[in-house]
Order: sequence, then structure tokens, then C-alpha cells
Amino acid sequence: MFITSSEFSLLPFVLAVSIFSGISKAGFAQDKEAEGSPPTNVEIVRMLSEKIGAVAGRMLAGPDSTTVKLSVYPRELAWYIDGGLTKGLSQQGCQVVASETARHSAEFGLIDIDIEYSNIGSHGLLGPRVVNRRITETLSAKLIDQRSGVVISSRDMREEASDSIELSQIDRVESPYLPLLRGALPPEGFFSNFAEPLILLGSVAVAIFLLFKVRS
Repeated sequence: MFITSSEFSLLPFVLAVSIFSGISKAGFAQDKEAEGSPPTNVEIVRMLSEKIGAVAGRMLAGPDSTTVKLSVYPRELAWYIDGGLTKGLSQQGCQVVASETARHSAEFGLIDIDIEYSNIGSHGLLGPRVVNRRITETLSAKLIDQRSGVVISSRDMREEASDSIELSQIDRVESPYLPLLRGALPPEGFFSNFAEPLILLGSVAVAIFLLFKVRS
């Protein structure tokens, strides 16, 4: 099969169209992936608290259901931690009660919640700007058998979660009323701000060059 001169002269145009089509499809695919909203920092902390509660629950669980009196310190921060702890304990067959006559007591103290953002970049050519997010929660835990007074466990418990989110979602996942659940964004490098526009301009320049090269 032979290509005529008129067909050959159209090749640069087809190449340019293909380049722009590929860029458009990549951007559209990234937009589709970004439709799902990421969990907020508060939601992730609750999930981490749930994991810690489940670990504690396995230490307290026996052949029968057991009751646990849960205490979280400092109390002003307990509202976004104790719900996850309660859920994790319940998953292991522990019933959280307010009564002092509970079989066990579980005391948790907040040591640290660390929000870290890193590696600002893009998902594909002309994709949305994204950043890696890592949230770490560390609690001190003291589990006591209230009938015998025996300390079942006294140690620090740590859980973490990592994902990637769009930069435009930072304000949504953070809360202006909870400084502890906010993180600092890393600086963007000079090249990262201009790499994709340069790639796009280079692709267009190549297509235009080929077009005039063939015509001449």
C-alpha cells in the first residue's frame, strides 16, 4: 500500500490531532478518577482509632462478652477519638459501658496525631495536581482488669494511613477549627510548575515544524 503526496502532507496534521486527543483523554480519565471525594482527616483519625480499639479489644476479649469502661484523655479531644475506639472494641466482643462495675477499664491518652503532606506532582500529562498524605495517630493505652486490679497491658499504640489527594481538596479534608488535624504543604519545585506546559508546547512545536517541513 502506497501513500500519495497529498496523504503524506496530512500526516503532521494527523500527528498533532493524535497528540491533542491523547492529552484530552488523559485529562478526562483523571477527572473521572477524581470524582470520588477523599475521606477527611477527621474520618481517617476515627478509622485509625477504630484499629487501635480493635487491637485493645483482642487483649480484653475472652470466651464470653466483656464490659469495658472507656476513658479518653484529654477530654476536649475525645469526641473524634472515642467513637472509633468504641467501634473497634465492639468488633472484638467488648461492650463499652459507663458503669464503674465494668469488668475491664481501658484508658487512652492522646500522644500525637501527625498530618504529613509530601511529593506534590501530577497524575499524567496535564492531570490534576496531587499530594501524598500520611496521617499517624499514637495513643497511650492502659488496660486493667478491674476485679483483680491486674494491668493487662500498658503501652503506646500507633496506626497510620497513607493516600494521595488533589491539592484542590486540601481545604475540604481539613478543618479550620482543628489545628491538630491540619498539615503544612511542601514547597513546589520550579521545574514541576513548568514541566507540563513545556512538554505541551514542545509537542505542538514538533507538529508545526513537520507540517511546514513537508509543505516546503
